[in-house]
Amino acid sequence: MIAVACVVEADEPKISIDITTVTLDGDVQKTHVGTVPGEQFEQAVNRVVGTLESRKKRDSQLVEGTPARGPTSLPVTIAVGSLDTWVRIRRILENTPLIKNLQVKKMSRQHVEVNMTIAGSEQTLASALGAQGLNLTQRDGTTWKIKEITQT
Repeated sequence: MIAVACVVEADEPKISIDITTVTLDGDVQKTHVGTVPGEQFEQAVNRVVGTLESRKKRDSQLVEGTPARGPTSLPVTIAVGSLDTWVRIRRILENTPLIKNLQVKKMSRQHVEVNMTIAGSEQTLASALGAQGLNLTQRDGTTWKIKEITQT
């Protein structure tokens, strides 16, 4: 899940609650949580929180049929070529929900070496980054590489 909007419409004496979520892939899902009497607003808020928590739990099943695994540390070399490219890639990485921590180890004009802690599999991360214009590939058995996908 990348974005969540909760709309509460008060039409006395009832309150209607709808949730809209947008995923990294751009899929939009709308859910009508329910309509409750106005005096039950606190219960309605608890229903919204419960719905969001159940979606978060469902979304943590990162690979269909496979439970989410614990955090994994990946050593990654990022091809940058310029400071502007590094800033652009860093923003994408910092806003990717699967990446829990990003630690810069070494920088040069052409590459940035980082350790990143991820939730889920490398394949799921590669898919999420691919949707944002970045290519994640394994260089050898232990290190990974990220570069921008070029338009041809």
